[in-house]
Amino acid sequence: MSKAFYALLQTNYAECTNLRLANGQRRQLLNKLLDYYRLHLEHLPEIHSHQILQEILS
Repeated sequence: MSKAFYALLQTNYAECTNLRLANGQRRQLLNKLLDYYRLHLEHLPEIHSHQILQEILS
């Protein structure tokens, strides 16, 4: 995950489609980023949109 996160940080928005991550890596990275924000932002509401998209795309 550390390598994937580092690659994400090194990629600018215009080139983000070139970032090669497996679907499982993308999901895990997203979940870890959401965990981070939940821990550090006191009033962050629960975010469910990524879970809904996973259900639809599965």
